[in-house]
Amino acid sequence: MNIRRIKSWIIDYLTVTSLFVFGGILFSFVEYIMISKYPKHTRTFALCAMVFVIIYFCALPLKDVIHKRSFGKKICHLRIVTQKGESPTVFQLIIRNLTVYIWPVEVILVLCNKRRIGDIVSKTLVVAE
Repeated sequence: MNIRRIKSWIIDYLTVTSLFVFGGILFSFVEYIMISKYPKHTRTFALCAMVFVIIYFCALPLKDVIHKRSFGKKICHLRIVTQKGESPTVFQLIIRNLTVYIWPVEVILVLCNKRRIGDIVSKTLVVAE
């Protein structure tokens, strides 16, 4: 199951990153056109770019909130449950994903048959369907 969890992470990161890379390319194209026509609005475009980056980093902890699992978990037939086997709350899902920013540590823990730090803190488990 650990390999399925790693596959799930890869799918999730590729999905979220692809969406934001596509959006970033589109935004950059629009920005290039608009700055060439309206050079005085450079600060506005820079602010929009910063907001775009902030949204990206906020999207990662929220990836499991919709349908109580991420796209990668759905493809890999995994789901998140509490230690009691119940459906986790939205708060638990957000808390468990706040550790995505230290993903190398999380991958090592999962490969060593350990639970992720996020799972321990939020008292959740990832189980096969």
